[in-house]
Amino acid sequence: MIVCVPEGDDGKLYCRIVRERYGIETVPLPRQKLLEGQQCRLGVDLVRHCANNLMRKVSATMREWRVQNTVVILIHGIRTRALWQGEVRESLQSAGLVAIPTNYKKFDVFRFLLPFKRTKQAPISRVEEDVRAVRRKFPGAHISILAHSFGTFIIGKLLGNPEHQFDRIALCGSVLPIDFDFASAEGRFSEIINEVGCRDIWPAVAARIGWGYGPTGSFGFNRGNFVHDRKHAEHGHSGFLNGLFCKEFWIPYFCDGAKSNAGDVGAEPSKLVCFVDNVPLPLAKLLFWGSLLFLFGWPLWIGAAWTYRALLH
Repeated sequence: MIVCVPEGDDGKLYCRIVRERYGIETVPLPRQKLLEGQQCRLGVDLVRHCANNLMRKVSATMREWRVQNTVVILIHGIRTRALWQGEVRESLQSAGLVAIPTNYKKFDVFRFLLPFKRTKQAPISRVEEDVRAVRRKFPGAHISILAHSFGTFIIGKLLGNPEHQFDRIALCGSVLPIDFDFASAEGRFSEIINEVGCRDIWPAVAARIGWGYGPTGSFGFNRGNFVHDRKHAEHGHSGFLNGLFCKEFWIPYFCDGAKSNAGDVGAEPSKLVCFVDNVPLPLAKLLFWGSLLFLFGWPLWIGAAWTYRALLH
C-alpha cells in the first residue's frame, strides 16, 4: 500500500505516528523527477528500499542470534578471589551475552614463579574442566575467552590442545611469551585481541624473574599475524577489569568483532616498565631468588652454624 503525504512538518508528523503506533515502515521517495518531467523510478526505488530493509532485519536477527549463542568464559589471575568477574559478567550479560566465570582459588606467587610445570598444572586442569563443562551445557555455542594475567598463560596451554576450539579471545595483563606459537593453533580460534597496559609492570617482572613468561601485557606481541595489540596509556595490571572498560571495548568485540576503538595508538610503556624490562635476565633472577633465599632461608643458615659450632666443640 502506498500513501502519499504532504512534505514538510505535517508529513513528518504523520509518518512518525504511523511508525510508532502501527510499526509501519515509511519510505521517502523523490517526486522532484516527476515535476521535472524526467523518467519515473518510483517502483525501482520502492523495491530497493524494501530489499535493503529486509536485509537489515535479517542482519539484525542474525546478530541477535549470534550474541545469544556466544558464551564468554572469564579466567582470572593469581593472588585474587576474582571479584572483578561479577562486574564484568553483569556488563557482558546486559548486552545479551552469556558470561561464565571460572575459579581455581588463590594461586600464590611462589608457585607462579617456579620453573616446574607440575606447580601450575592444578589451575590449568581446573579451568580446562570448566571449559568442558561449558561446552556440555551450551552445545553448538560460540565459546569466547576473556583472560587476565596468569589466565592468559592458562588459555595458552589450552590452545596447545587440539580438543579445544574458541571463537574470540581477549587477553589483558598477558604473560604469554612474545614468540608464543599461535600458528600451531591456527583454525581453532577466530581472532585474538591483546589489551596492553602501558603502566603494567607485572608482565615485565614475570618475564624477568620467572620461567616461561613474557612481557606481552606491558609491550604487546607486536607480531600482527594472529594477535591485535591495543594499547592503553594509563592502565596498570588490573585497570581493565571493570564494567566501564567492558562496555567500551569488550562488548563491541565479543558481539560484533569490532576493534574500531583503537585505544591509545601512540602510547609508550612507562619509564618504570622499560626499566624493569632492561634489567639483565640473569641479574634479575639472581637478585630476586638470592634475596628470597636469604630472607626465608636464614633459619637454616643459623641452624647450620650452630650445628657446625657444636661439632667443633
